Amino acid sequence: MADDATDARRSALAGLDLGSRAGGAGGVLLGEGPARESFVLRGPADDPAFARAVETGLGAGLPQQPGAVAEIGAGALLIRLGPDEWRLTAPLSDDGRIAARLASALAGGRGALVNVSSASTVITVAGEHAANLLATGTGIDLDPAAFPPGRAARTRIGNAQALVHRKAEDAFELHVPRSYARSFWEWLEARGREFDAAVAL
Repeated sequence: MADDATDARRSALAGLDLGSRAGGAGGVLLGEGPARESFVLRGPADDPAFARAVETGLGAGLPQQPGAVAEIGAGALLIRLGPDEWRLTAPLSDDGRIAARLASALAGGRGALVNVSSASTVITVAGEHAANLLATGTGIDLDPAAFPPGRAARTRIGNAQALVHRKAEDAFELHVPRSYARSFWEWLEARGREFDAAVAL
């Protein structure tokens, strides 16, 4: 896990020097979220033994609906992505403890946990027009009635596939592949001019 965690700490947007460009109070604020540990969890949702192992390891049950997000405490999240797939994310300050407990609970069972921390970058989009900006590049309905806070979806936005987590009505976290992070950021900035976008402090 150490190598992946180290890679996750390296900003994929470092070359853009966002710190020197931060400021302003636009209709949308764009930022790079804190690096997070990220894991793919796979297993049969209808297997009681698998469900019990996850609850033992995380202290929370499996989210059952597609796009459902369970908060596990200390900033960790478990997101339902598909019939047999979830994404576990946790702050780097957790230092792999949550994932280690889950891996231990799954040992010898039918589930699998894979560290993908180095695969993505978190980009934040917030503000009054955050949903309007994202809607210019995706086909999913971002109206709060259809995609409320606390929900997530894996979808294409602009030039990249992203895992979109709506944290609040006007705040989103987008987990974007590191190889697309810079071009996706540039796409956001270009589209964001219409909404007076600014770089978040």
